Amino acid sequence: MPKVFVKRTASQQLAEQIHQQIEQGAWAVGDTMPSMRSLAARYRVSLATVQKAMHELGNREVIKLLPRQGGIVQSSTSANNRSKNLIGIVVGLDRTVQIPLWWTHQIIHHAQLTLAESDYVLTLLNFNVDKPDYVRQVRDQMNRIMESLAGMIFFSDHGIDELADELDQIEMPWMTVNPLDLETHHNYVMADQLSAGRLVGRCFAKLGYQRVAVLYDELNGISPLEKVTGIYQGYLVEGKSAAGIEQVVCKNMETEAGYVAMRQHLTSHQPPQGVFATADTLAIGAMRACQEIGLRVPQDVGVVGSTGMPSSVIQSDPPLTELRQPVEAIGRQLALCLQEMIRGGVRRISGRRVPASLIVQKSLPLTKSICQELGIPLDVKIPATPSRPEQAVSAVI
Repeated sequence: MPKVFVKRTASQQLAEQIHQQIEQGAWAVGDTMPSMRSLAARYRVSLATVQKAMHELGNREVIKLLPRQGGIVQSSTSANNRSKNLIGIVVGLDRTVQIPLWWTHQIIHHAQLTLAESDYVLTLLNFNVDKPDYVRQVRDQMNRIMESLAGMIFFSDHGIDELADELDQIEMPWMTVNPLDLETHHNYVMADQLSAGRLVGRCFAKLGYQRVAVLYDELNGISPLEKVTGIYQGYLVEGKSAAGIEQVVCKNMETEAGYVAMRQHLTSHQPPQGVFATADTLAIGAMRACQEIGLRVPQDVGVVGSTGMPSSVIQSDPPLTELRQPVEAIGRQLALCLQEMIRGGVRRISGRRVPASLIVQKSLPLTKSICQELGIPLDVKIPATPSRPEQAVSAVI
């Protein structure tokens, strides 16, 4: 099924606005609404738009229409929404993946907090990534709760993107974390990874880093691809050559994978002046590999991660500078967008990008002047970076 963007009509937007005001207490259950002409004047729309909006609210059983008048408020919540209060969360079960669980759980947690404010309840729909019939696994679970299912949230990984077509066919509202592909402009929330990566690239360029290692486990997903692309763009913004950026592929996202990949890279390349990794764990592994050959962090090599996991989950020495992913904002936006779709009876909503922040720790020697120029908060004391000859420390593995 083609994924086309569906724009809401003026009457649908007005119905949503009036419904939200009823929910907020502008009119209580049993109150008589203003006449349609009064509403048209209040909202500065045509009478025909108001009539269609009121009929929409009547169909939702929010109001009871009165002939040639407005209507009487029946409920602050539509009958359809009252009977469907479950939100399905689709998560793949993969024994080989550990690190992304923190990120996933945080997003789900904050989505749940927001949905609970409107009396929605999350229900978990699992699928085994080792089996090829993942869509059928999810569909079977959906069928058992369909009468109560109001919408779905899923993470676009493990090929579960095909689930979107299934949900479109049954007209089920859905949201995903990250776009399904580069052509998708709807039904997603993600961190603004391109701008985040660009900021790190600008930092590296201003620090004079000419040799940079970028570690990633794969570039199939939108998020890591944009982070890496942003690094190159940051150098271009600063008018510096990006020719010294080397991409280092890691086996997976585990710390050991970052360590092994960095060790291998150092056997055939000069040690980098800067390291950027698409996951904190990869950055910590790379940091350990550099330190083992005598490179000091951050005096000889600056290191940046890009997950933003708390120190209670990961530990590094020195503390890791990182792009902190806005998991709270992502979770909340997922919930708000899904609720808007459910209330408005729409199946498409524009994608949302949430800014990520650079948290400066001691693994990157940013100066106060660089931070001020780029608008980065700096509240840690960074060791001074000594001048050093152009020939870097030799890598002895």
